[in-house]
Amino acid sequence: MADTGAAAVLGALFEPALRRRSAERGFTLVNVGNSHTVAFLVHQDRVHGVYEHHTGLLDAERLWGQLARFRKGLLPFEEVFDDRGHGAMHLPLPEAAGGFADTVVIGPRRGMLEGFDAEFPAPGGDMMLTGSFGLVEGLRRQGRLPAFADRRAGGR
Repeated sequence: MADTGAAAVLGALFEPALRRRSAERGFTLVNVGNSHTVAFLVHQDRVHGVYEHHTGLLDAERLWGQLARFRKGLLPFEEVFDDRGHGAMHLPLPEAAGGFADTVVIGPRRGMLEGFDAEFPAPGGDMMLTGSFGLVEGLRRQGRLPAFADRRAGGR
């Protein structure tokens, strides 16, 4: 069992262009949900940072400002927590990730970040299923399901 907000990381990597980008350089994945906004610093199939806040307490400018510092490793847990969010954490950030400058936004309230320098993909053709694709991809990585790519290529 897993939360689809967090599983969205694996679901975003279902999109071939995002999977390639993760391998080549990092990106910031933001899932603007109805109740919570979560963001991840993704590079080479690994999460290097996690941010979570309550969507209803954020406006676009505050969120974008916090994300700008989060992707650089400069947003302390305490600032988000004291702002009534859940917090932020980072592992050492790899230089090869390019500062996680590319921002990819999913989630039902992703329109909050329209007008900012962000992309709005629809992994698998439906942005609302990104978390579900992630749950399935998690099972595949555990060896419980065949790869989607294998199925599309005619494998079993």
